[in-house]
Amino acid sequence: MGYALFITFNPHVSGVDGWDICGKTLAHHLEKLDDVARQLQLLPLGEMISVSEEYLEDLIDEDIKGCQEQWLLPSVGLLTVNGLMSFIQENSNHFHAASQLLEDLSHLRHCLNHADQQSTLFHLTPDF
Repeated sequence: MGYALFITFNPHVSGVDGWDICGKTLAHHLEKLDDVARQLQLLPLGEMISVSEEYLEDLIDEDIKGCQEQWLLPSVGLLTVNGLMSFIQENSNHFHAASQLLEDLSHLRHCLNHADQQSTLFHLTPDF
């Protein structure tokens, strides 16, 4: 089963759609991206993933209680995204899909900039 990562906002951000990201490349390279983020002393993308109780219940078809959705400031995400983009641009040979990763991260940065301007919170959401 494949999965992808998308961005979710609270409240909604006008002018962007976090589901427009082709997040399969981000998800496929998540472990490696998280390793790079840790080396750069940034919050890993994997730690920005959160889901609502309802989403998790739908996903596993069971009642779940106590799952608290976690929200982050866009500035935190921007630090990580900008750091990862710089690393990939300087070390593109470390990633077999560097151009697609940069495209996904660029779209993520665009969304986070809008969220930051609108004082909105975010998290990354997996889609299976």
